[in-house]
Amino acid sequence: MTVGKEPLIADADSKSPSTRASLAASEDEESGSEGGSTQVSPAKAAGPVAGLLQRLAKVPPNVNGLALGLLGLAGAWADLAKASPDLAATAHAMNVNQALAVLSLVPLCLYIGKAALCRGALVQDMSAAPPVGAIACGSMASCLVGIQVFARLGSNLAFYTVTASFAAHVFIMLHFLRLVWVGGLRPEPFWFPPTVGFAVFAVGGAHTCWRPELSSAILAIAAAYTVLLLPPVAFRVARDPGQAAPGPAVGILAAPAALICSMWHLTGRPTPLEGEANVRCLGLVLYAASNLFFLQTLVAIMQRRANFMTFVPPFTALTFPLSSVTRSALWTYSEFDMGDTALAFALALFVFCNLVTGAIGVGCLVSMPKWTDPGAAPPVPMKAINSRLLSADEACASGDDAANMDPMLVRPTEK
Repeated sequence: MTVGKEPLIADADSKSPSTRASLAASEDEESGSEGGSTQVSPAKAAGPVAGLLQRLAKVPPNVNGLALGLLGLAGAWADLAKASPDLAATAHAMNVNQALAVLSLVPLCLYIGKAALCRGALVQDMSAAPPVGAIACGSMASCLVGIQVFARLGSNLAFYTVTASFAAHVFIMLHFLRLVWVGGLRPEPFWFPPTVGFAVFAVGGAHTCWRPELSSAILAIAAAYTVLLLPPVAFRVARDPGQAAPGPAVGILAAPAALICSMWHLTGRPTPLEGEANVRCLGLVLYAASNLFFLQTLVAIMQRRANFMTFVPPFTALTFPLSSVTRSALWTYSEFDMGDTALAFALALFVFCNLVTGAIGVGCLVSMPKWTDPGAAPPVPMKAINSRLLSADEACASGDDAANMDPMLVRPTEK
């Protein structure tokens, strides 16, 4: 008696649908084991610890921007408490301030864990200027965490936290400038965190017993960076919406002037000229510059609104600049008695800042599993988009799959 393939096939067709499905699955497994074509997700193929490390390695450096934005919002709540005469409202605002400071530790520690456990991924992030700009937000956030620690746990721990963050930021800035020089990159908003971001260390040093001269020198360096970089960056953003910061990172444009204004208030409003009139004049100039570049940022976002349809990690770049604008408005109102109109404007900014930061935080929480999926297609190499976008044709020519690209990094092919 011979057994051929035809009786087996006929027998399989006579089975129930569920039986046929199980037979087909077993045949697929056998064929896959013979041909080596069975595909298993990386997370399942590796153990639980290895799978967790794979996910940790894909955490985007932009989470540092979210940590910085939450700390900036915490500072805005503290400024609101200072401006409010109601003691109950002040206590409530300070409770929110503490909660936001604690919440900021989640994204900050997430990236610190990546840096400590996934050295290869950290080296890859440090190989291009845009992610280095996002990493600089982490050292700035660590400094602001040091200020919060000083207010609650004492000066020694805060001093070491701020000092270590400052040393890390200096290294990041020098490495960033080297990348810019070697790559011949033109100024863009992502230049500001490693450069103008020095301003937060002036406040950190003032709160952790650094010498006053050092804090003043750091603020002066940050102001010099602002004067040197802000005009060309603003000009490029206005002139070339398709090439200069075409995505959410354009929001960083609002940060430098507003940050210098708020840090100037927090460091005691130093001025080269004596007299209350000179202090008020300088403060109003800084406040006007903050609002001017905030307005330009809004216009730039409207010009690029088509690139804001998909939620991507660079959205975190909108949080800290908005909190800096809000803080500059609150400080200017409370210190210079600007009247009800200025108060209404500051409160509107405050509400808007809370809504935007909260929405982006929720978006990051929901999107993080997708961003860190080990089986997801790799993003476009950051070296390829340091200073310009790739068209779909250029990307394909360079070996990148245009279908898997981040839409923020690809400009439409001209027809």
